[in-house]
Amino acid sequence: MICASCEATMSRTKGPDGSFWMCRRCSARMGTLAFLQQSLEKGPLSRLWQDARAGRAHPGRDCPSCRRAMREVTLLLSPEESPVGEPALVDIDVCTSCHVVFFDADELEQLPLQPVGLKRGPPAPIRVQSPRPDSPPPMLDAELAYTLDRIQRDAGDYEDVTGWKYLLAMFAPVEVNPPAVSRAPVVTWTVGVLLVVVALFTFGDLGTAIEGWAFVPAEPFRKGGVTWVTSFLLHGGVLHLLGNLWFLLIFGDNVEDFLGSKRFAAVLAGAAFAGTLLHMLADPSSSIPLVGASGGISGVMILYGARFPQARLGLVIWFRWFTLPAVVYMAFWVGMQLLGSFAGMATGGGGVAYLAHLGGAIVGLAAWWTWGRKA
Repeated sequence: MICASCEATMSRTKGPDGSFWMCRRCSARMGTLAFLQQSLEKGPLSRLWQDARAGRAHPGRDCPSCRRAMREVTLLLSPEESPVGEPALVDIDVCTSCHVVFFDADELEQLPLQPVGLKRGPPAPIRVQSPRPDSPPPMLDAELAYTLDRIQRDAGDYEDVTGWKYLLAMFAPVEVNPPAVSRAPVVTWTVGVLLVVVALFTFGDLGTAIEGWAFVPAEPFRKGGVTWVTSFLLHGGVLHLLGNLWFLLIFGDNVEDFLGSKRFAAVLAGAAFAGTLLHMLADPSSSIPLVGASGGISGVMILYGARFPQARLGLVIWFRWFTLPAVVYMAFWVGMQLLGSFAGMATGGGGVAYLAHLGGAIVGLAAWWTWGRKA
């Protein structure tokens, strides 16, 4: 861990509520959200995290863990929350990828601490410039009350659903409060555009395109084996394409931001290959063509659920809006793929390639085991 303030190495330190990191040179500290929940009052910490994830922040210094730019959040404290009993503004760096919060020296003491926590002496004074006698106060009580009320409403309404989200959630999950990204998902967008371009060229004569370029388990090496790739780009119709595009775009940007473009491309390609391979091994004599990018996207989905388990996904079931953690949705999705694969093997029918989805999911789990556990 490299201190974001002075670039010195931070050391892991044991406190009353658990372990955190501290810089011996400048006394900066860093803690995970789970640890800080035991140290700080819930209201300010919740606002801090929600503002960071919602983009209500400025680019900050590099994260001590992942070295990506953190988000500098300006946290407004009411007189009841401030340790000095006056309204206060505190700038705090948050890394939404690593789920850590970085505090400069004496910055943590400016926040309301719980009775047991990282207290290290009396709260540090907050430097507030006193207004001149002939100038108005920096913030009137009414303005402070309005600002605090707006922050509370913004924090409390982050799971509200708009019309378009409600409509989409009838067919597929939607991100309620998506994790922030620090760079453009170039690979995700490129693959999405490529899928659309191929669809525009093939939907006019889809039967011929599938007959010539789809993957057929009984002929795995036809056309020199290129159908392992071309089957990923082909789709069986508009709804098939739109569904895969939606899952790729809502999950791919965060996974690519976490892994980096090269590793993300490797996961997508590896999951697509594994999905096709498992589908073929289940019935090597099948002549039913396989098309679609869902095997590769399945690996991205599972990696998203492992990396962002508490990210909220919204669904509409029986015309009611529900939100649930991403890890719960992914577990449900895997269960549905297992049931579908057993049913398909029992009936011997075509339709959805459930085993291709499971093959891709295995690669997603392997990628998390390789690159994600440290996060």
